[in-house]
Formats: sequence, C-alpha cells, structure tokens
Amino acid sequence: MSENQTSTSADVLVARAGKEYRIKRYVMIVAIIAMGLYFGYDGWYGWPAENARVAELTQRQRQTQDQNELTQIADQLKTLKEHTETDILFQKVLFFILPIVGFAYLAWTIRSSRGQYRLENQQLSIPGHPTISLDQITRIDKKLWDRKGIVYIEYNTGSSIGKFKLDDFAYQAQPTRAIFKLIEQHTQDKLSLGQTD
Repeated sequence: MSENQTSTSADVLVARAGKEYRIKRYVMIVAIIAMGLYFGYDGWYGWPAENARVAELTQRQRQTQDQNELTQIADQLKTLKEHTETDILFQKVLFFILPIVGFAYLAWTIRSSRGQYRLENQQLSIPGHPTISLDQITRIDKKLWDRKGIVYIEYNTGSSIGKFKLDDFAYQAQPTRAIFKLIEQHTQDKLSLGQTD
C-alpha cells in the first residue's frame, strides 16, 4: 500500500504512520546524536589537543629569535584557538545531553505516529482513545486544517470525554483526509464546524 493509498474496502478507511513524517524525524534524530558525539570528541580530545598545541607554539615563540620561525609560528597560531575550561566542560555536557534529547525525540516521534486511524461502519479508532461513534463527536476545530492538515476533534461517549488530533502529515495523507471528510459529512447538521479562537 502506497503512502497515500486508502484501504481497499469501501466500508473501512485506515491511515497508518506517514513514512515522510517518520523519515524526516529519524534524520533529525541521527543529526542530534551525531552532534552530541562530535561535541564529546571536542570536549575530551579535539579542544584539549588544540590547547596543548597553542601552549607548545607559544612556548617556542618565547624561546626563538629566528624571524622565519616566528613568522611560521604566528601563522599557525592564527589557525588555532585556545579554549577555556568552561568551553571544554560545556562540550562534555552536550555530549551527554544531546543523545538523551535525540532518543527522547525518537520515543516522542514513534508515540505521536503510533498505531493507525481507522474508520469502519461509523466507528472511529484513534491511538490512545476509546473507539467512538461519529455520533459521539461534540466539536470540531479545523482552524489548522487548510494550512497544516491538522484538525482537533472532541467527543463524549457518556463514560468519557476527550479530544484527539487528526494529522495528515504524521499519518498517511489521503486516508486521513478521507476519514475527516466522512466525519464532516456525518456531523455537519449536528455541529457548527469552523475555527476556534
């Protein structure tokens, strides 16, 4: 089934996790973790080695009288930077923090696009919520629908009241839009659809 392909059954619409949504976030997660490793390298190896090289060249600069050597040393020092202990400590802190952020973002990404949207015989299933009848929808906020493909829907089953989001980027776009279209058609006489403040 392609990214935007709906279920083959006329009575069932299913929207699974959007591939593009997940791939883009996986790339970001890899970049965040790689940055943490890069900062760790600087903190433990790169910057201390650069400081040692600056100290070595500075010592040679004080000891030599040779103008050619002094010129060479000055040119090399221009390409180097001495880093403070605070700078180095900050790189080490980022080494620990960024991978944690990356893995936390991974968990959030998987959770925010887990499961599937499923509409069958006017029964709607959304991850993290009970299956509801379209008749139990009490309010629709489509303020972000045209611009971002996001709609918020409130429901009341009698035993529980809740609110969920349909997102046509986090989940397959075409079936998500088809599901919302049927929701609109079913509820248009009952609800005042539109924007909220």
